[in-house]
Amino acid sequence: MRRVGRSTSDGDKSPMRRETVHRSSSSSGAETAPSMIRRPLRSISASGLPTSYSGKSGGGGGGLGALGVAMGSPDSKIPRSPGQRGRGRQSALFLSPGKVLAIFCLLATLSATSLYLGVRSLSLSRRLGALEPDLDRATKAEEKSRNLQRSERERASNLSSKMSSISAQKGEVERKNRELTKAKIRLEDDHAHLEQMAADKDQEIMILRRELNKTKGKAKLTAEASLNNVVDPEREKREMVLLSRMTDLRAHIARESYRTTLERFGPGPHRVSMRLQLPADTENFPNMPENPTIVIQLNPLDEMPLSVHLFLEQVAHKLWDGCSFALNAFHILQAGTSALAGEKMKKFTDMRLDKLSYQEYHEKYPHEKYTVGFAGRPGGPDFYINKMDNSANHGPGGQTQVVLNEEADPCFGRILEGKDIIDRIGSLMSNNFNMLNTPVSILQAEVLGMDTVPTRWKADQDFSVLEGAAISAGVSGPKLPP
Repeated sequence: MRRVGRSTSDGDKSPMRRETVHRSSSSSGAETAPSMIRRPLRSISASGLPTSYSGKSGGGGGGLGALGVAMGSPDSKIPRSPGQRGRGRQSALFLSPGKVLAIFCLLATLSATSLYLGVRSLSLSRRLGALEPDLDRATKAEEKSRNLQRSERERASNLSSKMSSISAQKGEVERKNRELTKAKIRLEDDHAHLEQMAADKDQEIMILRRELNKTKGKAKLTAEASLNNVVDPEREKREMVLLSRMTDLRAHIARESYRTTLERFGPGPHRVSMRLQLPADTENFPNMPENPTIVIQLNPLDEMPLSVHLFLEQVAHKLWDGCSFALNAFHILQAGTSALAGEKMKKFTDMRLDKLSYQEYHEKYPHEKYTVGFAGRPGGPDFYINKMDNSANHGPGGQTQVVLNEEADPCFGRILEGKDIIDRIGSLMSNNFNMLNTPVSILQAEVLGMDTVPTRWKADQDFSVLEGAAISAGVSGPKLPP
């Protein structure tokens, strides 16, 4: 066995002395560099790296690259002198050259790592410093965004509160509207009921007044007869002659009206259309167009020749264009020239088409609902549409305020188309004088079927030809009431 070291305290070269020195050195953990270099070291690190090292050239193992370090490892073997081989193994801590080198490498690595980390930290600090404005802007933007979000939430909350309040108010308004609608319907029903009651009472009053006038007339005649027991024969004769001439004159006028109507308008049936200026009302009258048209069917020519002829002539001369429905009483709807301050009336009078020669009436055509008659005594030019049955009021003896109260208003036609239009006009608002707040103008009135009238009705031919054609058409000539 080679010697592995010598004592540093003295020159004693005995094995025992060397062993003692070696043991004391090992126990104290101090060893000189030469002995550390010359002393072989074998160890296996915990990581499994080979740790054999020998100071000789060509020694085995990994050399310095393996950094063989053994620090008290159970597998590390401490070199012993031959005299110490019999003893038990002892653990000892010592620094071999590999350990020193490993420590230096570790310190160098730590220094390099620390330097790298410092440089990295400085770079990161510079980058952070460069990013600070961006971070500040981002922070401000984030704060602004939070403020905006907070304000938006507040605004949404306020809007939600307002919407809730508006919804509540809307519900209250709708509830009040429903109540008002119900109250309006009740009032309208009551108003209609009262109007009907008033109409019935007015009708009863008119009947009673007519009966009263008749009674007064009979009483007056009875009184006069009792006072004049002696009859004047000359006066009675004159009255009979005048009555006969008046009857002949009425028959002649009726025949001339009949003839003129045949020549100009044919035997009939005669119809007249009137287009009215009336705005649409989609709520109450959804099926009624704007500016609707009514059609009037005139009574037969041979039974009402005078009234039919006058009305047809008025329409043919465009006298009703521009006139209007203005009077809206509870029982009639009247059209005329009163709303135009006499401007249109002058045209009627200038053409001598303003009134009838006498009060023509036929018992077959009473004043029922939706029939048409002339107003006034004598009648014309205004005409009215009956909104109810006015047979007693406008029939014979109905107008007690006139002198010849036994006469009646002429009823010369009826509404053929547009009864709903008449109802709508009758529902419009009127003033205290039963005049419509907004009169309904007649835009255009025309005689229907004029293009189908045969030429012979228009030519100046022998009246016998016209009369024969009229008889073949079912019109036999004027029939005057007795």
